[in-house]
Amino acid sequence: MGSRRHGERINSFEKCVLNHNGRSIQCYLEDISISGVLVNCYDVSMENIRLGDVCTIDLADDPKITHREVKCSVTRFTTTQIGLQFTY
Repeated sequence: MGSRRHGERINSFEKCVLNHNGRSIQCYLEDISISGVLVNCYDVSMENIRLGDVCTIDLADDPKITHREVKCSVTRFTTTQIGLQFTY
């Protein structure tokens, strides 16, 4: 089965923050494309994550750095990874 993601995936290991249902979860970007990101979230329970959930991802984990907070929806998840599609 091929990828449904649009655009080339670019590997990344940058820190980011996932904001979901009032929680801020520190994660690491696995890869990013024009349509979304795959993040790794270690030591976090995924029991409250559901497909289609709306959240935001902050692409900088340091408040001193200019950052981009992007609205997303959950497209898939495992015990440590979450696939997010950007919603504009």
